[in-house]
Amino acid sequence: MRRTVLRVSAIFAVVAFAVTSLCACTFKKQSGSAVSLSSAALSPAESASDVSRFEAKASASDSTGSKVSESTSAASQKNSVSQQSTTSKKTSTVSKKPATESTGNLSDTLFIGDSRTVGLMAYGGLSSDFFATVGMSVYNIYSESVSVPSVGTVTLHGLLGQKQYRRVFLMLGINEIGYDTTTTANKYRALLDKIKGRQPNATIYVQANLHVGREKSNSDAVINNEALNRYNKKIAAFADGKRVVYLDANSLFDDSTGALSSERTPDGVHLYANDYVAWAKWIEKQCK
Repeated sequence: MRRTVLRVSAIFAVVAFAVTSLCACTFKKQSGSAVSLSSAALSPAESASDVSRFEAKASASDSTGSKVSESTSAASQKNSVSQQSTTSKKTSTVSKKPATESTGNLSDTLFIGDSRTVGLMAYGGLSSDFFATVGMSVYNIYSESVSVPSVGTVTLHGLLGQKQYRRVFLMLGINEIGYDTTTTANKYRALLDKIKGRQPNATIYVQANLHVGREKSNSDAVINNEALNRYNKKIAAFADGKRVVYLDANSLFDDSTGALSSERTPDGVHLYANDYVAWAKWIEKQCK
């Protein structure tokens, strides 16, 4: 009887070891596959964009260190400001409180953009529509679906076909800096043409990309002010001063060297909450 029990125990031990080894091997294989897939999927330019995505998660921070999280829903981005904590470094950096007062209406206006437009949506006090997500670029804008409160969850094509606007503000470029400038500019022009076709009565405001901080610019071979200025010059050429207007808000936030002032940014890329309010008020003045 004792021998039988020992044999059964031994069999169970062998079976358990085999199952454990198989699971461990499978998990290791799956994990390794996911990592290699992610690494292989990123080109140098996409990696630069991904850096921008990561930094954007610490953007639009309030005095408690909350941040806008990455999401394809603009509404969830706005709501998540108070739900996630930044690192202690970001928390200590952010000292300005988000503004609560409304800066105006512009309810007949659409803003299209990336993480910095998400910050404008969260803190600017504007009652406009926003088609904006962290990491948005001219390369992925048509595949994004965004929750627009007055419309629903839509693609850009769907939104432009469902609702007519008096003004459309466009700021895209920082996530595309690592790509070929001419190719990116051509895609930007195609996007402008699409907006003009779908919004025949709207004035389109091409916004210059805001600069980055001096330290960021000097240390980043891809995302720097020299590259941003070259790209801004490209898109400025698409404006005719009538139907398409070029706006450059950099003078509001730059220091004497032409870089985003350290007084205006917690991370060298995005603005403090109060500065989004200043930006919104400046935009309102351009519309009068």
